[in-house]
Amino acid sequence: MTNRDEFRRALLGFVNHPRVTADTPLFETGLIDSLAILNLIAVVEQATGRPVPARMVVMKHFRTIDSIVDTFGKEAV
Repeated sequence: MTNRDEFRRALLGFVNHPRVTADTPLFETGLIDSLAILNLIAVVEQATGRPVPARMVVMKHFRTIDSIVDTFGKEAV
């Protein structure tokens, strides 16, 4: 992944829902559940080229696409 915008697009592509924006709450809307988070973490790891540490797997880091990009996007550059 070369930049934050591409990282954001990859995450939006993973969610693949026409009404999802970068600030849509993923869990509150039911778009991501406890099983889908594992796949989402895999997308983040693939995009950043680094594993997501277990201590970082908390709701505040995965609440929205923007929060994911803000948390892990520095790894995507």
